[in-house]
Amino acid sequence: MPFPPDTIANMTQAELAKTIRESIERLLPTHIPSLTVDDLVVMGSLTVQGTTSYPQNTTFTLVGASGQPGFLNGWGNAGGVNTSAGFLKTEAGYVNLQGAITAGTVGSPAFVLPPGYKPASTVAFSISSNGAAGIVTIDSSGNVTPVSPSSNVLVRLDGIQFKAA
Repeated sequence: MPFPPDTIANMTQAELAKTIRESIERLLPTHIPSLTVDDLVVMGSLTVQGTTSYPQNTTFTLVGASGQPGFLNGWGNAGGVNTSAGFLKTEAGYVNLQGAITAGTVGSPAFVLPPGYKPASTVAFSISSNGAAGIVTIDSSGNVTPVSPSSNVLVRLDGIQFKAA
């Protein structure tokens, strides 16, 4: 988004940085694992050069696909209009989950993330479970587990993100 030169010339460094940050936040899609800005330099004043690019790895690995982790303990994809369960690791080392699962045993792992996709310690996330509040934990072994008060009718994994160990 271009800024008129006379507007920029009258801004302080802090005002310009805030304006750029707010502009980028407004323009970005709501779910981007990371953003890279080439040649960003701040030296007494803010100078931005180069290009902006989105991460190249935006394809989720689907749980249960050939050669990928399978479902456990009766869990499976919810199907219908719901996205299939999957995981993605960004260039910055964050793991994102997607999809909706159903029919398993609450308190038992739905699937296990592969090496390189596991957190250093157990992390817990508040999720939507059959339209109510639920919890999904992911432990350092990679077990993705819907726990009480989750329902086994529908557990949404969308929006779960954590740093891989």
